Amino acid sequence: MRRPRKNRRKRSWLRAVRNLLVVALFGELAAALLTTPLLAVRQVQVTGARSISANDILSVAGVQAGTNLLRVPTALIRKRISILPAVRTVRVHRRPPHMIVLDVTERRPHALVRTGDTAVVIDEESVPFHTASAATKGMCQLVIPRVGRVHLGRPLKSKQLDVALECMNTVVQALPGVTSIAVDAQLNLCLNIGAFKVKLGQPEQVPRKVALAASLVKGTPSLLDTGEYLDVSSPDCPAWKPRELASSPNQNQQRGGAAGSSVMAQAGGSLQWSPHAEMNGGTKPLLR
Repeated sequence: MRRPRKNRRKRSWLRAVRNLLVVALFGELAAALLTTPLLAVRQVQVTGARSISANDILSVAGVQAGTNLLRVPTALIRKRISILPAVRTVRVHRRPPHMIVLDVTERRPHALVRTGDTAVVIDEESVPFHTASAATKGMCQLVIPRVGRVHLGRPLKSKQLDVALECMNTVVQALPGVTSIAVDAQLNLCLNIGAFKVKLGQPEQVPRKVALAASLVKGTPSLLDTGEYLDVSSPDCPAWKPRELASSPNQNQQRGGAAGSSVMAQAGGSLQWSPHAEMNGGTKPLLR
């Protein structure tokens, strides 16, 4: 038996009124939460900051005391704080009833880059975030050609820097005494161990070249004191140049005009003299 149409209309009308009342109730509740002083911001806490001053972060964040906790623009605050070059990521948390937490992750020093007259510290993403200071003297330097104006907080884009970083990852393990890695415009690599240089040449076979240089330096510790440079750009025919030839050019004339009239022989990972061959420019090959 069908219900009267009048009853069905009445039930539909009651359901519509109920829904309107529920929406109005939620609206009033939301308005109350957004305006109540019980959720006013009274404290802003900064976590994760070490090298960055908490006051600098608070100043940039611009969180106003007394603002309703639900009205705090978290996305805008993240954007403001991310402007600081040393900030890698930031998260903004609401902690009812009165606290905002700014959780900061700082960039970590990865290398010191010198380009032209500028020296900056970069992180693993090649983003410069600090200028060089006394605290960075112990870091390995990457010396590359000028890349234009350097902006803190913006990634450095340079093929030479990419080559230097890749080389550094290999060098740190094999030659921990390296103080700087230089890359010229033609991508030629040169390692500096104090005043001694290791010429790697082009960025091919870098692990092999570095391993060879490490073996020769370890086998002949005096090489760092007596040599001007070690050239492993051709790993099948490494060569070196004694420092005395560079500092005393007149010695060549005393030796009959030949610049470096000796050959080096490699035996058991060390270097030995073999007095029978003449090399131009004072460079001595390592016979293997």
